[in-house]
This record gives sequence, structure tokens and C-alpha cells, in this order.
Amino acid sequence: MSKLRRFLCGLAGIVILTSLGGASLLAAESKTSMPIFACVDVQKVMSGYNKGKEIDDQFRTLVQNLQTKLKLRQANKLLTDEEFKQLADLKVLDKPTADDQKKIESLTATSNQREQEFTTLQQKPNATDAEKAKLKEYQDRIDKANAALASDQEKYQADLTKQDADNQRQNTEAIETAVSAVAKDKGIAMVFTKTIGPYPIVMYASTDISEDVIKKLNKK
Repeated sequence: MSKLRRFLCGLAGIVILTSLGGASLLAAESKTSMPIFACVDVQKVMSGYNKGKEIDDQFRTLVQNLQTKLKLRQANKLLTDEEFKQLADLKVLDKPTADDQKKIESLTATSNQREQEFTTLQQKPNATDAEKAKLKEYQDRIDKANAALASDQEKYQADLTKQDADNQRQNTEAIETAVSAVAKDKGIAMVFTKTIGPYPIVMYASTDISEDVIKKLNKK
């Protein structure tokens, strides 16, 4: 199930109920021209909610950065922990400077040089004790990098799952608050969601407060 579908399902059914005094309100509303019920198109609201779009953009950037770090870990296993941290931090910069680029190139060249040296040592038939020690050092570093890669994958997945849930909760609460405020301003007793994903819930409603909700959200 997609993130948007899960979010919409969180507002499913009679998604947003705004109580404005029960039976007494219904009686009062019947004396005016304002309808008691209204609908809101959550998809439309989400697409027009500026803060929601910022949150989504930040989440996508986070996903891309974590993916970049995993790929770097996979490709640069012979860098030391400090060297790898420098490379990873530089590669996820939004606007790296010329000096940053030079450092990236230097670290990448060091990684490639060690990879070549490791391959050569593996294939050498009569290695000296010093060469055997260097080969073991490199193999230990690779084993350590593989363990770190597995640990990072697990941690990043947990971090992304938590952040995704937090984002959905934040967006849901903001929309519910805005819908409630608009409904109270207009004297509406109950608001239905218009669709869940591609599926229509309300086929027709004389009052659609989606635009009002978007304005309320973006006013903050």
C-alpha cells in the first residue's frame, strides 16, 4: 500500500467529524441556508498544502542521501572509518564547493588504489610477511565494512519507517485541524472525505470545502 493510500485510509469513512452542538446545532442549521454537511477532497488538499509538500521533499532527500551512503559503503570498503565518514558527508552535500570536490576525488582515488593493491596481494604467489600482514589488514577492513553495511541497512530502514509515520501523523493532524476550523467557521456539522485514492466516496456534494482548507493550511 502506497504512502498516500495509507494516509488517505487514515481519513477514511466518516473521516472528519466536527461536532458543533449535536441536535441543537442541527435545529439551528435547518433555519439557515447553510448546508449541514460538506465534503473535502484530501488528495486535492495534500497537493495544495505547501508545508506537506516541503515535508515530502525533505523525506525524498533523506531517502536519496541514505541510499547514497549505502552505495558508497559498498563501493569503498577499504577506506578507514574516518575516511568513509568524510566521503559520505561530502557526497550528500547539496552544493559541494570546489574544495569539497577535490576531497571527494582524493578519497575516491585512495579507495581505488587500495582496491588494486588488495587484488594484487591476493594474486601474489610468494608474498612476504609484510605483504601478508597488509593483505590481512585489508581483508579485516572489508569484513568490518560488510558488517557496517548490514547494520546501516537495518538502521536506515527503521529510521525511514519512523520518519514516514511521523510525517503522515503531522500531515493528518494539520489537515484535521484545518478542516475543523473551516467547518466551524461555516457552521458545518459534519465533513466527509470525497475519495480514498481513486475511489469516490461522495459522488456529489453541494459544498466542497477543499479550497478553504488549503487556504487555512497555507495561512500558517
